[in-house]
Amino acid sequence: MRYRLAAAFALVACSGCSLINRVDTALERLGIANAQLAEANQRIAEANQRIAAADQTIIKSNEMIGAANQTIDRSNATIVQSNASILKSNATIVQSNATIEKSNDTIVNSNRMIENSNKMIGAANQGIERSNGLIGEANKKLDVIDKTIQKIPGLRP
Repeated sequence: MRYRLAAAFALVACSGCSLINRVDTALERLGIANAQLAEANQRIAEANQRIAAADQTIIKSNEMIGAANQTIDRSNATIVQSNASILKSNATIVQSNATIEKSNDTIVNSNRMIENSNKMIGAANQGIERSNGLIGEANKKLDVIDKTIQKIPGLRP
């Protein structure tokens, strides 16, 4: 403002002096430039505030990502433990299957032995039936002998 007064005084003192006009114009342009610079600085300040807010959001997001990564790490550790348990279970199942196969083989052998025993029992039953038949025939013959003995005088029981 002081420069304008000086410029106005100089303009009045020496009207038509082009140097003063140019200084006045330069001062006006400088004032406009200062106003534009102030507006630009204001926009920069506002942009810096938005950047600061965005930085805070990024920091919070990074903290959340860190927490999520910790959860993922714990989950991965649990998965590794579960996989180890599954491998142990699978090994146990393989062993159980081998035991079951051996048991099945034993059962097959036992069934064969039972079949053989049943055949032997069948053969023994046939022998017993033949023996019973022979005993029946022997009893019939003994009955005939008894009757014959009873007919002989003096040999009666």
